[in-house]
Amino acid sequence: MDVNLYTDAQITSRLTLAALDRHGIPFNRISASTQRESLRAAGIGELPALYAKGPSARVSWSGYRPDLIGLLAELIMRGPLDSADLNDPDKVARAVLTREQAVACIRAHQFNPADFFASHGNSPLYRGSVVSHWLGY
Repeated sequence: MDVNLYTDAQITSRLTLAALDRHGIPFNRISASTQRESLRAAGIGELPALYAKGPSARVSWSGYRPDLIGLLAELIMRGPLDSADLNDPDKVARAVLTREQAVACIRAHQFNPADFFASHGNSPLYRGSVVSHWLGY
């Protein structure tokens, strides 16, 4: 995955940089001062802002999120789950899912994703075991 981190000089940016390094996640550091207009146009008001993009997965968030950095490290290490595997409860339970994958998995089981998000929050990444448990597996 290509990971871009937009930073400033604040402590949250420094903490995020350290956490990415600690997890061994390679990233491109981009000074937010050179990207103010594009970040504002994208609706980003809080720094740091992280964007990760791979062939079949996209993830983004803003602010210092050590919980998500840990999940991103697992996602990069294991690779994203193939769409065909979203119907396999065992594979889902062992995976890290993007929000889009969680939605697809929940809809495939004829449930409403809004119900899942109401009880588990609106996040760009989820442990597959949490989704599997919510689905009753």
